[in-house]
Amino acid sequence: MKYIVYIIFIAVIASFSFFYFPTFSSNTDQSYVIRIDGRCISSTEIAELKQHSPSLFDQSCDLPESLIMREILIAEALRQKVDQEESFHHRIKTFYEQSLVKNLVDRKMASIHYSPTTEEFAAYTDLLGRTIELDLVPVASPGQSIVAEPEHLSGPYRDLSAAIRMEILFLKPGVASAPFHLFGQNYVIIVQHIGEKDALFDHYDDGRDLAVIKEYRRQQIFSQWQESLMEQAKIEVAPKQKEQGR
Repeated sequence: MKYIVYIIFIAVIASFSFFYFPTFSSNTDQSYVIRIDGRCISSTEIAELKQHSPSLFDQSCDLPESLIMREILIAEALRQKVDQEESFHHRIKTFYEQSLVKNLVDRKMASIHYSPTTEEFAAYTDLLGRTIELDLVPVASPGQSIVAEPEHLSGPYRDLSAAIRMEILFLKPGVASAPFHLFGQNYVIIVQHIGEKDALFDHYDDGRDLAVIKEYRRQQIFSQWQESLMEQAKIEVAPKQKEQGR
């Protein structure tokens, strides 16, 4: 794997240097818009920069000073062989890995579609306008042993976090929810009391309510996908690390 990454580094750096390093030779290409120290920048390249780096441009100028300075700084960095330094290689590796993960996550989230059920929507809107009393119990997963004192919460359902609202959607008083992750900790919820509906509460926003349900369920599906990848992965911890973790 390291060998493959190294080859990618070489290819990226070579492409970077070839693309940006100024030739300083006479260029007969008539399609360029501007030439900076011998490097020609075409209208196509400028259009791509506008699409991917819009912060370089403003509406008043097609060739802003920030774009020209960017090219000058790139050329100077190449003259000083910054692209050959180990720290530069490390940054490329980090950017490469981050881009891989971001593209994968974006693609997965875009593929997840969920339509709230009639039952979910009815339960959600019924709880709006009610007061809820519950205990938020920190637990160790998967054993569910309590690891800290429960936190007692009391207030309008609509003021609870989206995660808590969704986790108690069908929960009956006195019954513990399934463990779920919140704020970096595993919890179960025990609803103590569900109050009567406030007769004066009639503010419903169906679109927003549906969006809350939909997004939470999408995040749940995504988390389940992550857990399945974790279960499929072969993970080995070195003995020395095991000893240090004790």
